[in-house]
Amino acid sequence: MDFKRYFDAYSSNSLAGSSNQYFFENIGGEEQLSRSFYRIERGGRRRYSLLFSDMISSPFRSLIAPGTVIDGWEVLEARVGRCAALGADAEMENAVMDEEIRVEWLSELRFDGMTGYRPFGGEVFYSDGVELEFQRGEFLCLEIKVRGERVPCHPESQLPVFVSRGGKWEYSTLAPIAEMIGTDGEARRGRIGFLGDSITQGCGAGHNTYAHWNARLASFIGEDYSYHNLGIGYGRAEGAATDGIWLKKAKENDTVFLCFGVNDINADRTADEVIGDLNTVIDKLTEAGCRIILQTMPPFNYPPQREAVWGEVNRRIMTELSGKVAFTFDCVPLLSESAEKPHVARYGGHPNSEGCHVWAKALYEAVRNLF
Repeated sequence: MDFKRYFDAYSSNSLAGSSNQYFFENIGGEEQLSRSFYRIERGGRRRYSLLFSDMISSPFRSLIAPGTVIDGWEVLEARVGRCAALGADAEMENAVMDEEIRVEWLSELRFDGMTGYRPFGGEVFYSDGVELEFQRGEFLCLEIKVRGERVPCHPESQLPVFVSRGGKWEYSTLAPIAEMIGTDGEARRGRIGFLGDSITQGCGAGHNTYAHWNARLASFIGEDYSYHNLGIGYGRAEGAATDGIWLKKAKENDTVFLCFGVNDINADRTADEVIGDLNTVIDKLTEAGCRIILQTMPPFNYPPQREAVWGEVNRRIMTELSGKVAFTFDCVPLLSESAEKPHVARYGGHPNSEGCHVWAKALYEAVRNLF
């Protein structure tokens, strides 16, 4: 299917962080039925199409290379429904187990007119457009049946994801998820993407809370824009710099908020290496016509040997790289324990909901004139 054609027709309508990060093994290639839930940001009646891929955008830990193709699996059938309310954190597990979540099924999904689809090695594919109506804040439920011995998934998912086992729905991240919930009708004032690691994805703010910093920021900026959360657990600037599917998705936005480096440093990369990768990412996004808002690396309770690298990278972000982007924002004073201990995370290495609110509010005040 045509990657560019999809993004010409659709923009993101959810701040759910959802990209392929790893795979699960399905011994014997048996069928698996799963459900995943995505909060809708812009309400109304729109044409929806869901994006999928058989490629790894950014790897889980260091267990697989970015761009790895997970082949030999297929979508057998899929449908989408509407859910008005959904629990957060641990509540969501019990909600489906107890059948407290009521889904109103809206439409079967088709792929090139077929009920299923088998990707062909390194492919982005998407469902045919279907007219659906949601109110802002309702959830789209994707029910999908797949078959194959290895199927892509996202172990760090912060979404409600459930697998049918023995007639019961059990919480599990070992299930395929949609990489984007796309809707037609361009957002009136443009597209905004958030490219980063698990902190951007939303880890720390709570499962299904949508309290992560970019979700809070989006609520301040408003509904005139579309928002695509491209944060991935264990994501590195090194991986984005390979210019694979992850960065290609980011390039489809008008503005990209960029926040990278924690996992690069924790993988013992040097300051020169991290700055080199950030330079590459910035250059690629700039070539694609994106306006870039670059942020420093948040505190993450670094040990002494990594604290020095972290400090050096942040110094060079504010000096060397700031001239290459539209705006540079230093998040460290907001999130650190103190000026004496800037590397110590006040709200946790993965900022909690309070920290994300503080971060988003200050960031919005700094960039509001750009929107």
